[in-house]
Amino acid sequence: HNGAACVLDGSRVAVAIQEERLTRRKRARISLREPSHAVSYCLQATGLRIQDFDAIAYSAQNGFDLPEHDFYQNAQLAPALSKVRFVPIAHHLAHASSAIALSGYERSAILIADGMGSPFSDLGTDERAAVSTEDANSFESISIYSAESRRIRPMHKQMVRDGLWLSPRHVGMPNLRTLGGMYSAVSLQIFGSPSKAGEVMGLSSYGRARFPASSF
Repeated sequence: HNGAACVLDGSRVAVAIQEERLTRRKRARISLREPSHAVSYCLQATGLRIQDFDAIAYSAQNGFDLPEHDFYQNAQLAPALSKVRFVPIAHHLAHASSAIALSGYERSAILIADGMGSPFSDLGTDERAAVSTEDANSFESISIYSAESRRIRPMHKQMVRDGLWLSPRHVGMPNLRTLGGMYSAVSLQIFGSPSKAGEVMGLSSYGRARFPASSF
């Protein structure tokens, strides 16, 4: 939902940019089916062609099997289809990968607490083995990984059924079913949008802890 593209040269970030910086639309999305301004920017900045890459990794907020992610329909990616390896990355694994890559640690424990991640159908074999309760209609909610020498292993994964991480009510904040959903519920109450969870986290530094967690 915050579309972006990045070019890696080995472990070095050659260029990276969010779609919103180019379209001037806050939280601009990227669909694998449609050409992206961010991808065009990265190609221009590096002087590379899309068919020059060793691999193209992609992640999504929802299922890879949706029509909006049919990259075979994307003219921007067409020259790479028969030459470059395409690698799907589940939502929480993408979060974990960026965390370990930027942490500076050789060994880490990684916790991802999200509103909602990838559906069960998009998870790899090792990811599915870490699911606490298997359900084909569930989505990632909380994931725990261990990482050593940049190799990431899923340890435990909590799912939310049907992706119903928020459900509206007539009065007050929506009901929430995930820890990450709590921030979106508060965001909706304050800002009128569930997408401003980051602003909620920013506001927390201005508050004072007056109520013990047990009161919730």
